[in-house]
Amino acid sequence: MLRMQSKLNCTADEIWPNLGSTATFLKVSRPLMNFKSLDPKGLPEQWMEGKTYGLGMYFLGFIPLGRHTITFRSIDHENLKIKTEEKGLLIKSWNHTMQVYVNTSNQLFFQDELKIDNGWMSVPTYVGAYIFFLYRHWKMKRLFHQD
Repeated sequence: MLRMQSKLNCTADEIWPNLGSTATFLKVSRPLMNFKSLDPKGLPEQWMEGKTYGLGMYFLGFIPLGRHTITFRSIDHENLKIKTEEKGLLIKSWNHTMQVYVNTSNQLFFQDELKIDNGWMSVPTYVGAYIFFLYRHWKMKRLFHQD
């Protein structure tokens, strides 16, 4: 399992709507990874619980990595947690949880937790996910004016 967390200097009310926003997802992924909707209607403004989205996945914005499917299993507004099940051409199973929480010192954190099952490719997939999460967390900190 991979777990990464970042302390942010904002409120839960400021960050939570961004976790469910497709625009934020695209913003914190680019230019390292780019995702394009396979639905001619495009993506909704906010992800929706129970829905599955087909995406084209591109490394550095132009190297195709095949189809990627994200299913939003739960979007828990009370506990500020989103759980997805994902898969694609290069990934058999990618179970992802994003959460916002406040610790006992009243500091706000954003956390990614990931479980991958990709057969013999699991270790390289975890390495790639770790790099991607480092990048996403760096972008989230910049989005919320962190150093």
